[in-house]
Amino acid sequence: MDKSQDSESDSLDRLSELPDSLIISILSLLLSTRDVIRTTILSKRWKDVWTTVPCLYFQDRPTSSDAQRNFISGALAQWKGAKIQKFGIFYHLDSDCYTHATQYSSDSDTDSTEHLSETSREFDSWLLLAIEKQVEELIIDMGCYVYHRFCQRECEYCAPQSLYSCSSITKLSLFQCKLIIEGNVQWNQLKSLTIDGVESWSEDTMNRVISGAPQLEKLNLTFWKILENLNIRSSSLKKLEISGDGMNFLTEIKGELTIWAPNLTNLKISGYVYGACLLDVPSLTNAHLCCRILEDEMKRGDFSSHEMLDQVFPSVCHVEKVTLSEACIKFLLYMKENGVLVLFPNAKFLSVYAGEVNNRCPKKDPILKMCEMLAVFEMFPNLKKLITDHEEGEMRLVFEEPKASFPSSSLPQLKTADISWCIHDPSLLPAVGILLKSAHVLEKMVLKLYMHGVDPKKFILAKKKVLRMPRSSRAAQVIVISERFF
Repeated sequence: MDKSQDSESDSLDRLSELPDSLIISILSLLLSTRDVIRTTILSKRWKDVWTTVPCLYFQDRPTSSDAQRNFISGALAQWKGAKIQKFGIFYHLDSDCYTHATQYSSDSDTDSTEHLSETSREFDSWLLLAIEKQVEELIIDMGCYVYHRFCQRECEYCAPQSLYSCSSITKLSLFQCKLIIEGNVQWNQLKSLTIDGVESWSEDTMNRVISGAPQLEKLNLTFWKILENLNIRSSSLKKLEISGDGMNFLTEIKGELTIWAPNLTNLKISGYVYGACLLDVPSLTNAHLCCRILEDEMKRGDFSSHEMLDQVFPSVCHVEKVTLSEACIKFLLYMKENGVLVLFPNAKFLSVYAGEVNNRCPKKDPILKMCEMLAVFEMFPNLKKLITDHEEGEMRLVFEEPKASFPSSSLPQLKTADISWCIHDPSLLPAVGILLKSAHVLEKMVLKLYMHGVDPKKFILAKKKVLRMPRSSRAAQVIVISERFF
């Protein structure tokens, strides 16, 4: 045996000498159970070690859904561990559903339904094993996007009732799953709950979840369709997010949104909001409001139907960190014009993202201009850090000349400004000049100019103008950079 073979043999021997506890800890870090099983080629002694690894993730998406089901069932049949810490299945029913939706005619719907029922029963057996082994972190992702689009009917997986009495769960994430709760929820140890792809959510369902999860600290709800009423009352909740889904399906809140959470520190609300809103969140420090408004309403300046926004802002004006969408900025200006000035006296951080487009009505003209931002700044008298950004889709727009005069602005405590904006906006440079004059303790301003379809000479001229602008803060460092989109 030559030296290279001796070295390889010694290396394999060292792997074999590792204690089982260390091997299991290493294998638990892998993000796929398939990869965990593949490690058995490293050492004969590792052959059966994977069967006791407490973290099981099945997130591969092979071409054949049958092959995926067979792999999962086979792996779970060989698993011999005493307890499951983390269990994740990313099955994506759409591969099955789309195949049957395209292969079977309308006369063969029974075959497709039976196939789906068989898959659901098999999935039940996997989930029941995790529950039996006192799973702590559980992820179920059934991903039914394709089936929804082609079949126009529901095919979400409906979790078994035993899931709601699994008291060992501390973190639960459900994607495209139906929640039909027949009894009481017993999630006594649950700290984090994510539900994505909820088509409907009754007050009774929410009450059962909240009352059955006394230690819940983080709740993330993503809805697909119109939401009538939502009542969240929890003394343990610290972080709450209510939003539309990543596929940009229409999400509307038309009923009453009630949140009573005395210990809530982080709140995010996004989507089209209508109706009433009652918030009792005295401990809130971070408000992320990315609410949307129909474009024709924004152009007309008609916000009369958005009662919820009218009630949200006064309820969160005590926070320290604020993130606002373009629509929210417009609504604040609308309130100001109607004699209601909302102040955020404690806010030290403001982030504004412009260019959010309503998918039902593609935007043709720009909505938010930099000069309008100045009118909002007086609502944040103690602001220390400012971030503004136009989304990439906004860069193709041509701005009109501002009709109104520029408002004065005072930012006595602003230290950092990170502004990403479209160079087409003629109000940009005058607004930047006002910011430099009014920010007396400014330390650094970074101005990123989006340059889609713009002659580079225009950037050079804009940069020179900005660098020559007078500054009230002698210590202010100003950096101007360009960003192109193609």
